[in-house]
Amino acid sequence: MRQIQPEMLVEDMVVTADGGKIVVVGSNGVSTELAVYTEELHELSHLDLERPVGYPQLSIEDEGVVALAGQRTSIAFPALSFYRLNGSGELAWRKDFQSEVKFGSRGAWVDTKSKLVLVNNATRPSLTAYDFSSGRRVATLQVQSDNSRDLTAYSVFGLVGSECGGSAPASLLISDGSSRVSLVDFDPLFESFDVKAAINVRLRLLPGTRLETLKDTSSVKPATLLASVCDQSVIWVANSFSNEIAQFSRNPVTSDLEKVGSLDLPGLPNAITLQPKGPYGYAVLKKARSIVSFRRSTPDSEANPIVGDDRVREIQRFLSAKGYLYGSIDGLVGPSTIRALEVVSSRYGVDLDIRSDPATTLEKLKTTLADE
Repeated sequence: MRQIQPEMLVEDMVVTADGGKIVVVGSNGVSTELAVYTEELHELSHLDLERPVGYPQLSIEDEGVVALAGQRTSIAFPALSFYRLNGSGELAWRKDFQSEVKFGSRGAWVDTKSKLVLVNNATRPSLTAYDFSSGRRVATLQVQSDNSRDLTAYSVFGLVGSECGGSAPASLLISDGSSRVSLVDFDPLFESFDVKAAINVRLRLLPGTRLETLKDTSSVKPATLLASVCDQSVIWVANSFSNEIAQFSRNPVTSDLEKVGSLDLPGLPNAITLQPKGPYGYAVLKKARSIVSFRRSTPDSEANPIVGDDRVREIQRFLSAKGYLYGSIDGLVGPSTIRALEVVSSRYGVDLDIRSDPATTLEKLKTTLADE
């Protein structure tokens, strides 16, 4: 593990597709700065924007286009600007994007190949796709929240096709202000957002945890932190009130979100990111004002792996398809899985013992529920 303390107060960071450079954004006390580091956390360059940007958020795609989004406060400016990162680690301004509400945005993702910009609204739960060149509104997404009165802006992590060197459509992870995380793909043919899956994530939160209002704004700070590798085989879901990070994986066939493990950080995170194709993860720790890097899923890391059973996952998928299971497909025999099996056992009078014989349990389920 390596740890540094930058001179600025870091607020967000992203990693290039090749994993070789990290771009961070933060405040020097007067204005907002961008800085570029190597994967070993050695500084390459920094750029002073000479103005404060409110609560800045970053994204990057593989051609080196960095998107900076921010919102208006009583002492800071909104932003939706794009910068070019060259091979030596230098940043230069490219363009500003004007087609956004006056209060600013909580994040933006650009796909230069499909000429789209995906923008997370700063003050209400909505995500909009714009044409990168003309600013034309293409599509808008509003994810159904558990609380219909919840007007918290989304916590969003976006991956676009070009970001990972491919041609796949944009794929997004969205938290709606509760513990629910949704997997959403953008369909360029129909110009629509399609919700593929949703899961409830429960982390070990600090006692008395409550949502915070961002200083000098009327916006609620999304506490959920999201990150993913290119193929979404490793997805991190964290919370600024917990040092636990839940690991999920996207099933390439069914698009289910499956829990595959967890990590414990040495402090509470303010931002997290993963190398899109590499082995490293990074976290900004709030109290220490430091950046921590570590390898994922190695014996000498801070990982406490929770490894699910593929046979249990298959049983959970079958129960879910038949309408008996409402919960995560994580390969772990938890209360939801036990309850679903008890309902089947009671209704059909069949003995199901998933812990000692999952293979036989699955065969019995397939036979018993064949006609449902």
